[in-house]
Amino acid sequence: MRKLAAGLRLFCALPALICAAALPVSGEDEGPRESVQPPRRVFPIEDSVNAPGAEITSDTDFELESRVRPAKPGDPVPSPELIVESLPAGAEVLINNTYAGMTPFSLRTLNPGGYRVLIRKAQYKPASVFLTLEPGKTFYLRARLLKNTGTLKVSALPHDAEVYAGTQRLLSRQTELPVGVYDILVRRFGYEEYKTSVRISENADTNLEAVLTASPFTVSGFSVSRGRLNPENPGLLGKTEFSFAVSAPGTARLSIRDSGGNEVFSHEFAPFTTWNQNFLWNGGSAAGGQLPGGIYRAVLICKPENGRPLAPEEIEIEINRGLVIRYKNTWHGLSGLMYAPTASVLPPWSFQINSNIMGLAAAPGRTEWSNLYLFQLGGAAGIPGGLEIIPALSLGAKSGEGGWPDISGSLGLKYRFFRAGGFPSLSLAATARGMAAAEPSYGGFSQFPGLAAGLAAEIRLGSLGITTAPEFQASPYRLGRETSMEEVSGHYWTTLRFGLFYDAGFLSAGLSSALALSLYPESPKPRRPLYTGFEVHTLLPNSFLNLSGFVSWEHSADTEETGRLFVGGGIGIVY
Repeated sequence: MRKLAAGLRLFCALPALICAAALPVSGEDEGPRESVQPPRRVFPIEDSVNAPGAEITSDTDFELESRVRPAKPGDPVPSPELIVESLPAGAEVLINNTYAGMTPFSLRTLNPGGYRVLIRKAQYKPASVFLTLEPGKTFYLRARLLKNTGTLKVSALPHDAEVYAGTQRLLSRQTELPVGVYDILVRRFGYEEYKTSVRISENADTNLEAVLTASPFTVSGFSVSRGRLNPENPGLLGKTEFSFAVSAPGTARLSIRDSGGNEVFSHEFAPFTTWNQNFLWNGGSAAGGQLPGGIYRAVLICKPENGRPLAPEEIEIEINRGLVIRYKNTWHGLSGLMYAPTASVLPPWSFQINSNIMGLAAAPGRTEWSNLYLFQLGGAAGIPGGLEIIPALSLGAKSGEGGWPDISGSLGLKYRFFRAGGFPSLSLAATARGMAAAEPSYGGFSQFPGLAAGLAAEIRLGSLGITTAPEFQASPYRLGRETSMEEVSGHYWTTLRFGLFYDAGFLSAGLSSALALSLYPESPKPRRPLYTGFEVHTLLPNSFLNLSGFVSWEHSADTEETGRLFVGGGIGIVY
């Protein structure tokens, strides 16, 4: 809220700053003018005009710097300029006890001489400095304001209780705090929390005494991070975490039972010494193997340190090896490989977020393509019913030119309507995309405006897979790298997409290609270039973080175009 208030005060002060900067400089030849100039603001000069250049009357951290203002030969010496900044910004500035503005601001309407500058802001100590301003110079005054503070003294029993003022944990029983009202929390494991509010006053001590009472043993928040689990998913994707909170010392036992009530796995928690408890389970059995698919019950039995066990709490868990979660590429607007979608979809409520960047490494004979960079922010999310939604935003720019002139985006949908297991396995999915672009340009990573629909067929032989995905697209613009947005008509083409991939769970790699074939109104023929990409993805151990590396080659047999080689990488999360 303080930052917001400071921003509003700065915003309100901008008109005054603009007007102050627009005032004429004393002694400068402005030439004949038709309009009458507004009068300059004049601050009375201090009596002690021969005082030192800077006399500081507070312990505030001041910095003063002066520079000669440039002037043309023969011109009068310009009036001094004063620029005042403060940390934090938005402080009031008074010059000789007259309000001058809010920091940061500049003033050119001062006569040479001595001035008392006072900087003040609510909840901060005022700061004062005496300056002697000389003609022909710009004076930079920077001030670091100190907060008004008081002291909070806490006496707590037990002595090792934790004390918080707001979100800040106090590491000492005597702490200096900025003035204001604070919510105080005193807590220790095994005791009831103590909450109150205190007001810290300037240069004053505030005393607080807190005596905690023993807490009864309670259990709350028994939950699981994944209610549906596939232990074959890599890393944390193949595990689920049990968590709950307790209020006092005790012990607990977690029991996993099958549909017949038989215990297949158990875990004994260490004696409680803190509130939050958790346990990460990989779907394994008591013997160390993997449990078969099915519905299981997780039963939690907690017991206080000196007492009888509480009533058990239960959660239902499903082990389902059909819930395959893999990190996938979204460069072309659908999830899968760089240039070809796969037929697989994320399970419901699973998602990924990714960012990729690639730079041009080589473009023989085309210097205008140098320093080209491509960036994409994308993602995918599973939806009940075998659907997956894939949003993507693509940006392209040349370094040194500023901005991102090539902006495009797409929203894709994938629906897997068929899957046959076994060896080999077959999956079929329908795809659809809508694309938009600020400046349509056909490229391997741009989304050319229009609508597209296709079919993805995926065959897997263990960790190896093949995907083929022809896609039909309609657009109001002619397909090409340089497209006029003024020439609007119906254009149709198909893009042939093909890919090979290897999937080992935590590590995957793929090679994919895409080639467009014009259909109408242009005569049917391949539209160069042919895009080919190689990619590698790895999921970091015991995390949801994925790192990627890419190499892409654009090849054309046309004499007017040569190939372009891109290299890059990406980072993302999948859950």
